[in-house]
Amino acid sequence: MGEVIVTLGGRAVRVGCADGDTERLSAIAADLETRLAGLSREFGAVSDERLLLIAALQLTDELWDTRAALDTAVAEATEALRFATEPLASGKAKPPASGRTEPPAAPAPASIASEATIEPEVDAASG
Repeated sequence: MGEVIVTLGGRAVRVGCADGDTERLSAIAADLETRLAGLSREFGAVSDERLLLIAALQLTDELWDTRAALDTAVAEATEALRFATEPLASGKAKPPASGRTEPPAAPAPASIASEATIEPEVDAASG
């Protein structure tokens, strides 16, 4: 199992992750730290909890927007595929030489969320 020391707002937390996910987790933590620093500059002296809440709300908003855009793209691609394959289904066209009439399956998205663990805060100096 991999492990990363994540430092946010001067606090270090040891976070476990699946082997091979340490670089991704480090990059995600760096992105979050950058967002928190920006929010701290924008809102001034507010509590860490408030900054984390605002960051969580912004990230959730981005996630919802991304899901909506993905749903729209999937619906449009499905409609285009249906339009393109309609002659095949009706028997008015010949299938491709490969005999394949369906697109290949997409790979599963990479995610650390299912295996991430969070441990109590650690002293950043002791690593």
